[in-house]
Amino acid sequence: MACGFFVQANQIPVYVRWIKWMTYTFYVFGALCANEFIGPSGPPEGQFYDCPFSDDPSDPYCKEYTGRFILETLGLPSNWIWRPMVALVGFITLFFGAAYLILQFRKVDMDIAQSRSSEGDLSAGKEKFVARLPDKSHHVSIRLDNYALEIQKRRIGKRGIESRRLRILRPISAEFRPGQLNVIMGPSGSGKTSLLCSIARRLHGSIGTRYHLSGQMLYNSSVPSENVIRAVSSFVTQDDDALMPSLTVRESLQFAAGLRLPSWMSKEEKNRRAEDILLKMGLKDCADNLIGSDLIKGISGGEKRRVTIAIQILTDPKVLLLDEPTSGLDAFTATSIIDALNGLAAEGRTLILTIHQARSDLFHYFSNILLLARGGHLVYAGKGSEMLPHSNNWDIRVQRPLILLTSSWT
Repeated sequence: MACGFFVQANQIPVYVRWIKWMTYTFYVFGALCANEFIGPSGPPEGQFYDCPFSDDPSDPYCKEYTGRFILETLGLPSNWIWRPMVALVGFITLFFGAAYLILQFRKVDMDIAQSRSSEGDLSAGKEKFVARLPDKSHHVSIRLDNYALEIQKRRIGKRGIESRRLRILRPISAEFRPGQLNVIMGPSGSGKTSLLCSIARRLHGSIGTRYHLSGQMLYNSSVPSENVIRAVSSFVTQDDDALMPSLTVRESLQFAAGLRLPSWMSKEEKNRRAEDILLKMGLKDCADNLIGSDLIKGISGGEKRRVTIAIQILTDPKVLLLDEPTSGLDAFTATSIIDALNGLAAEGRTLILTIHQARSDLFHYFSNILLLARGGHLVYAGKGSEMLPHSNNWDIRVQRPLILLTSSWT
């Protein structure tokens, strides 16, 4: 508002008029107007516009049609072209200098590195956490004990600040085991994604929204810190928008490896790791193809999903969380994705994925199932092979054989 564009500089109240000298847009607007109405080497009266009374700019009746008069009306100096340019260079120098000082003396990464080097804190990082696990296994088993989630929403109403709480997840007790597919199923509104995000500690509140967790989440019978959760787990989102369409599959993995893998690894080691993951995820045939987008022809949707998963397993996480990895894919591609995830789980990882509506031929992959009903109610938690006998107690009549409809009917 102080730049002189919306309110003329000479009409701004005196007690706030000084602010314009601290606003860089005032110098930009002033230089632009001076260059337009006066010019760097124009006549003293400035540019002369069409005057209906005379062609002489010195005519008193034509004063309003001169550039100098327009600048005086706007409250801007007439010989003001190079001075604001110098001021703008000063602003640029000031901003870049301030940014450099802030980034130089406030290094967040350095603080994280120092906390991980603590010998007394067993939850300081991935290395310390793995050292606590039993010698016979480096696997991570996750258990939820009366785990519940509520959201508190605040808004300004007629009676001031109004607050209300909504229960997203009712108390849940379940266990997610390593080496098998742990599937969270349920209809829309059952809280599948909210549960997955809370396990990954990806629920971030705002001014009007706060999340409240109750119960316990245990990693190998111990309560993990948020540093441990971030160190040993990776989260795969439902979409593939984070992929850069102008990069090839190999370039995407190599670029991600350079950013995600530790700095003590050489570039050759990082590229070798990217190649290993590329082969493991079955992306060899499309390694040199562009990711693509709506405007750029590229790989298929299933291959994009594989690339997204491949990027997350570059760091060899012990826990892999996936939000509906088969959504939007055809039957064959969805089966291939589930088969690839089953192979990743067989390596000892703890895989937890949400599925909205899976086909019946995928049901035999689901070793462990957590079934939620609308409103976050727990329906079933246990082995997938035992869900059918358990459902006999639900007093539900199904006309077709349940074994053919298991996941769809669920």
